[in-house]
Amino acid sequence: MDNREEFYDREIAPALRKLAERCAAQGMSFAAAVQFADQGVGSTVMLTEAPDPTLRLTAFAARCKGNADLLLGWIEEDARKHGHSSVYMARLGVPHSA
Repeated sequence: MDNREEFYDREIAPALRKLAERCAAQGMSFAAAVQFADQGVGSTVMLTEAPDPTLRLTAFAARCKGNADLLLGWIEEDARKHGHSSVYMARLGVPHSA
């Protein structure tokens, strides 16, 4: 294991978790991603019950691990559930409002 990954696991991930919990206690959504190696990314995400689209998209990006198909699938699913104002989603036949 790379020293940066160990450092991330030991210090950064727990600190991010504490920050996320502090935000959640105040009703705030939190999403963070950290690249600790060429192919190593960790994420910490805690969303409120009704997060802003910015945080939903940030969380999707942080969790997809670079897989564009997975990211686009989540975005399409989110657009179908919550509505959207996207030209691209409309081209896919996703209605503008949920």
